Amino acid sequence: ISVNETATSDRDCMPLDVCNGTQFESTPPTRFSNRGCQAYAPCNLTIEFQAANGTNVSDVQCDLLTVCGSLQFEDVPATAFSDRQCENISDCDFAVEWIAVNETLTSDRQCDLATNCSAGQAELVPLGRYNDRECDQVVVDFNSSIVLGVALQSTTTAGYGGGVATQAQALSSNEYSIAYTVGRAGRVTTTVGDRQTSSTISASTRAAASFEAVVTPRVMYGDATDLLVLVQVRDAEGQRLVQTSSTSVSVELIPLGSLATSGQTLTLACSSLSSLGLCTVNRELVNDRALWFQGNSSGQNDRLEVRVGLNGGSTRRVAEIPVVRKPSVAVSDNVYMELRRAPVYTGDTHRMQVYASTSYSVGGFRLLIKSNDTAALRLVTAVVDESLWSGTPATSDGSQLSLSYSLKGGVTAPSFAGPQRLVEVVMQSPSGSAVLDEALVEISVDTLELLDTSSATRVPGGQMSFPVAAMVDDRDGLRSGTGVVVVRADRVVGLVGSLEDSELVNTGALTGAAGGRSNLRVQAVFESVRDGSLGSGMNCVVEQGNTAAEAVGCLGVRTLASAVNGSVNGTQLRVTHVASGETATVPFSVAHPVLPLSVNVARSSLQPILNWAGFSSSDCSSVGFESSAVTVFANFERPGSVFTAEVTSLLQLNQFEDSSSSSGSGQQLEFRRFGTLGDMVRVTALSTASSGNVSVHVTQGGVLLGESQNVSILSDPTSVVSLDTRAVSGTSLRVAPGSSSEFGGQGSLVLTVTAAALKQEGASTMMVASAILANGQREPLEATHGLVFNSTDRSQVSVLGNDVTVVQGAESGPVNVSAVWQSILANGSVCEDAVGTGTSG
Repeated sequence: ISVNETATSDRDCMPLDVCNGTQFESTPPTRFSNRGCQAYAPCNLTIEFQAANGTNVSDVQCDLLTVCGSLQFEDVPATAFSDRQCENISDCDFAVEWIAVNETLTSDRQCDLATNCSAGQAELVPLGRYNDRECDQVVVDFNSSIVLGVALQSTTTAGYGGGVATQAQALSSNEYSIAYTVGRAGRVTTTVGDRQTSSTISASTRAAASFEAVVTPRVMYGDATDLLVLVQVRDAEGQRLVQTSSTSVSVELIPLGSLATSGQTLTLACSSLSSLGLCTVNRELVNDRALWFQGNSSGQNDRLEVRVGLNGGSTRRVAEIPVVRKPSVAVSDNVYMELRRAPVYTGDTHRMQVYASTSYSVGGFRLLIKSNDTAALRLVTAVVDESLWSGTPATSDGSQLSLSYSLKGGVTAPSFAGPQRLVEVVMQSPSGSAVLDEALVEISVDTLELLDTSSATRVPGGQMSFPVAAMVDDRDGLRSGTGVVVVRADRVVGLVGSLEDSELVNTGALTGAAGGRSNLRVQAVFESVRDGSLGSGMNCVVEQGNTAAEAVGCLGVRTLASAVNGSVNGTQLRVTHVASGETATVPFSVAHPVLPLSVNVARSSLQPILNWAGFSSSDCSSVGFESSAVTVFANFERPGSVFTAEVTSLLQLNQFEDSSSSSGSGQQLEFRRFGTLGDMVRVTALSTASSGNVSVHVTQGGVLLGESQNVSILSDPTSVVSLDTRAVSGTSLRVAPGSSSEFGGQGSLVLTVTAAALKQEGASTMMVASAILANGQREPLEATHGLVFNSTDRSQVSVLGNDVTVVQGAESGPVNVSAVWQSILANGSVCEDAVGTGTSG
């Protein structure tokens, strides 16, 4: 009923509205009201899904989408009509698994089972969170008399080198491959007998990412417009080893105040980036923008904004320098001296000018110039134009300078209507002067005589007679008779610092000894617009809670002897110049070893050798065992990555133990350094050892750092079949093609061992030998264990130790060099029955 009936009219009836398919009945009809229809509300599918469809009498139901947590991933994505489903990220068992594929927002991480090294294999790369264990055949004791020692040293004094040189693998009869992973700059050294060959692995430089800048002077005067900007560039990790060839640094100078009307922005290029990541702008600005420094400042805030930019990117303001402009001077009928407005610094020498401005040509003059503080500023001498003037040379005792000159005969006097220079006065602030901070030195100028070209005396206007006080122009303007020069002790106004190696390796937990020092270099900027390195007067402290490193005075930083696994976050060294209070922060990082260490024994079993006395035997009846190389590897965790390094050469021999002695059941193994240079470790069983399995332990201060797989001590003996000898005339290392120099990158070095015939008089070679055992193994021999080389003709070829040399005057023909081995006891006695021989042509 839209209109109700009355006494004189009928009611009006209207048809009800019908909701269409996109609407629902929001208000039901009554006798006196129409049905209300409302459109279905769409869901915001970015944060909602449609949980229930709309009906004839209800709207669509929109529910909020589930948000997966930080330890979850989206297993089933959301649709318009369903919620997303989240699942927990899988936990890998890192004792037996590793993360092969990392989780994403929409996928779980993939955990793969770790590879287990089989018998006869050694763990080349330990199992990590993100890498599988890598195994390789034991090849350190390969089938050759060439026994290689591979060691890695740092190219700096910071202790341990970068990357890892792994066990050498034989490529051919005279070539061996040494794999490496780049960590820091390091030197790989291989040893064959007493021959060493080195090759440097340099971690590549990285892109520049940030900079620090120090600017001087703090105030710029119109008569001293030198600018120095020192910029320290670093990569994203705070290192100074940035790519010098592809890094550009620009410096912008923006004039402000009244300077802005006198010239546009000046852009200067920083000089070539040094290997320390330093570059400088050192410029006398008056040559580029003279108008910036002339005239009155008109009471405005005149200054230069200094901005620095990297690689063409946006610039950053690093300083604002107030500018005191040099106003023009108006002097008539008098002599005036222009004193330096900018400070003079102790040890500096400056030249200040004396002018005459007269309506006539000057024919002669006598002046007396005085300094009231010779400890701060001495008058040294004066210089005139000798083509114009002759007279008494300037005399000075430091406190006063007496000048007397006349125009040379036949010379046309210059016009003095505009100011004409009479003389240049040389002043010096002595080095090591008593000026502790600042001294105000009064310089006075008296005119004793002033002549025209007719030798007539010309007293300046308004004066009755000589002497007459000359005018002096100093930093406060023009005044009569006396002006002031500011003398200051030079002071440091800014520092930048860098470490020789900013990536330290914490080996203290492995060795119990402090790491090598990474040397600190501090470059200071001085108020006198110069820079130089600082070696003293500083205080240095390691900050940010780092407990693994310490400052070594201000010589550098090193890792601590007591350091244990710690935070791999970056830290910094704060350097403070004590006298000035200026500071610099030098970032560095510390890589920590992740325990346990990987201890590899090349041979899985050790057999006794007939007629072979052990290393430490005191009785020829004692049975000696074959030996095996031992290598130790450590994973080092650094900010953002992990690298592996061989640490065998870092460890002391007493850090190697066997599991039997550790358990208190009696020592079974003994360890020794092998090779002329003692950079390899070998293990053998004691003659008293019993059959069974034993492992090698590496300890430090009673703490187990790592252990090897079991080594079997056998009871059945083997025997020496023969001796194998080789002549080594040289070794060389080269980087294999395709090898990386990026941090964490991998590559290989190829060691070539040359065995050349002795063809010239005086030519020399080195002999090496091994005992060939019946079990197919080889036992390296050395002089300390009974190895002797002999020549069949000493008149042709001489032998000294393991060096063989062609004698001067030797004739052509074959000469054999033989090797003889006899077991030598610990007391030096020779076991007569233990003899082997071998020959090399």
